Amino acid sequence: MHFPGQAPLRALQTRFSAPRHSVRSRLLAGTAMLALSGVAHAADFTVTNGGDLLTFTPTTYRQAVQAANGSPGADRIRFAVDRVLTSASIDVTDSLTIGGTGAPVRIDGAGHFIRRTSSGFAALDVTIGSNVTIGDFGSGIVGPTAIRLDGVVPTTLRLDGAIVPARLRSSPSGSFSSVDAITASGQATINLSSTGLIQTQLGRSAIVGLPSPAFGSSVGTVVNISGGMIRADGRGIDAPGASVNMTGGLIEARDHALVLGTGNSPSITGGRISGGGDGARFVPLFPAFTTRVAMTGGTLEGVTGSGISTASVLDISVGPGATVTGRTGISSSGPAVDATIAGTVTGTGGTAIQFGAANYTLTLRPTAVITGNVLAGAGTDRLQLGGDSFNGQGVFDVGEIGPSGKFQRFELFQKTGSSTWTLTGSGAQNWTISGGTLQGDTQSLQGNILNNSILAFN
Repeated sequence: MHFPGQAPLRALQTRFSAPRHSVRSRLLAGTAMLALSGVAHAADFTVTNGGDLLTFTPTTYRQAVQAANGSPGADRIRFAVDRVLTSASIDVTDSLTIGGTGAPVRIDGAGHFIRRTSSGFAALDVTIGSNVTIGDFGSGIVGPTAIRLDGVVPTTLRLDGAIVPARLRSSPSGSFSSVDAITASGQATINLSSTGLIQTQLGRSAIVGLPSPAFGSSVGTVVNISGGMIRADGRGIDAPGASVNMTGGLIEARDHALVLGTGNSPSITGGRISGGGDGARFVPLFPAFTTRVAMTGGTLEGVTGSGISTASVLDISVGPGATVTGRTGISSSGPAVDATIAGTVTGTGGTAIQFGAANYTLTLRPTAVITGNVLAGAGTDRLQLGGDSFNGQGVFDVGEIGPSGKFQRFELFQKTGSSTWTLTGSGAQNWTISGGTLQGDTQSLQGNILNNSILAFN
């Protein structure tokens, strides 16, 4: 099974999966190696034993992390083995870089719990190096996730490597199961770099926002994506209350790519976000703050759903370099939405924008490209022609307004901003000119005009 217009997931997994490392585990005799680095108080710890049970043969990965936890400063774990197996979750309680130099290494086990314990309230910074692949299956206190971030204190995870949760089954005849890649709460920040990869399977999500005892929700959690790939067999980022900032890279999910809530301000300046359901779905949280979606670039796609779907108050800005596409480009079933379109909005199912029963405002700028119908709702809805003078001049066919036209159910019509718009076609709408220039002829300007700026007849 695959989505229309997309390669089957199995093929994509083969194409984008992390490099496979040798599955052999070497138990090497040795001693813990501690070497002072160039950073004050920081130390390097080298793993020479790929197991977790034969602790009399140092140094295991668990021993190295425990030593780093007790060593002040941002320490580093190096590897002299190519695979690590852990039998219980690994606690990371101090700033740490895992790998980053040397040959590729894979870590499989019960999960990582990144948190402050008795070390005070200083910020916690953890980096997973580009040579590291984590295939944890999660268990115990970590829960059904490979990595858990407890953001009671400001906690940052930088991913240069890969998180590819394992697929396991409880018995030889049992069904397979897997886990989410990362769960985060509170003051957690996740930075995905250009070499980072998160890939899940069996319906699991890449990043999940959880309530924390200190904050009660995932509000405060931030996801920054500057490149790399998120490929989720479930949801890409499922974190209502979190903020997402994307400048490049790929988010591809079998379910919704983004599930966010009110009060945050996602920013997309580049990259591609594609969900098998919705590209971005916004759910209401309490209290219901307005959410601003700022797209100045990139693509947001909902293959079988909407590019943007909302049941909450939303302020949407689609810039000249941005594209929103879906069966319905933008859809709302909840409170008022204020949408400003200067880029491209496409409804592959015939409807580009679908508003609900509240009072909505749609502002078009001269560079807007809308493919599909625009359906206002049962409220009092406003169509504005806006933009500044440097946006160029716009042309709008008023003959497309009406019950069977492209723009349906709008009651109010307004010219805003310092731009110039020319009306063509035939229409009897009443226009309010609040800024810039509105020009037309006796066919396109048959209605009443409230002129507070410039009206020009051709």
